[in-house]
Amino acid sequence: MSAISTEKKRVELYGRESVRKLLSRFSKEDIKPIFDIKYGYRYPEVEKITNLSPAAAVDFLDSLVKVNILERNFYGRTTFCPKCGSVFTTVSHTCPNCGSRNTDRKTLIEHIRCGYIGPKDKFEEKGKLVCPSCKVPIPPEEQREVGLWWVCMDCDSTFDVPKFSHFCHKCRKSFEASEVKFRNAYVYRISRVAKEEGATKRTLQLVDTKQVFEKMGYEVKMPGQLKGSSGVIREFDLVGTKKEGEGPVVADILTSKKPINEGPVSSFFAKVYDSSPARSLLIVSPELTPKAKKLTDLYGIVVIQTVKLGVAKKKLEELLKK
Repeated sequence: MSAISTEKKRVELYGRESVRKLLSRFSKEDIKPIFDIKYGYRYPEVEKITNLSPAAAVDFLDSLVKVNILERNFYGRTTFCPKCGSVFTTVSHTCPNCGSRNTDRKTLIEHIRCGYIGPKDKFEEKGKLVCPSCKVPIPPEEQREVGLWWVCMDCDSTFDVPKFSHFCHKCRKSFEASEVKFRNAYVYRISRVAKEEGATKRTLQLVDTKQVFEKMGYEVKMPGQLKGSSGVIREFDLVGTKKEGEGPVVADILTSKKPINEGPVSSFFAKVYDSSPARSLLIVSPELTPKAKKLTDLYGIVVIQTVKLGVAKKKLEELLKK
């Protein structure tokens, strides 16, 4: 997917209610899975927001990663039984000789004075450590741990490394590591790109504006261009046209953390004056400065001014109905 098509798809997804709710809910924290004995790793809050099944919720999150709305990092892995598909499995340490799961790990102790080495439980006698070879109590300074070994409690075999196998508690079948089916789980977070786009509200406002234009029967290009009488191509955030022959309607989105001054207003008017659209709209958040507002009145620019995105959407729909 090219950078342009990725951006286009991302803007489209911003318009979905489920995506917007997700970005709002997890704006300041990661999306982490929980482990469920029935499903494995799952994302209950995402399932609630999207009304999707556990598997579909994961697909939904991964689809947002593909267009750079979310990013992800490895968290864990769900193991499935290859026979019945259950996640209720455990790892067993089995005997390489007889295959029994009844194995135990032993700590090896050396009696430094006589050199005898054996499992620690063979040294234990009435709460003390007594050498099985020379039969004398062993003080701490005459003992040391030298390693581990495994013992099969069924066939008495000893071995350094057990054989690892899996056991399914649902169908009661054992299976080898080579047969395991698994699915990775991730921690998701809002991407840097999405944070930058959402921080100014500009992208979300563009999506809202596009939806209103399309609802009112306009064909929308975002961004759109009109050729001015000067011969210069003028670009607007959005250009809407209808088949009935009505001239184009253009809109620019201005957002800032502070009131917007007259500079951007003058630039917008210059584009409108040169390209002569049928109607022109300036959508502003949070508001214009008093000087900028006077300038829009002087130029006859229609302004929608609001802090809340939903309010701007309603005002725009009312304007386009006229």
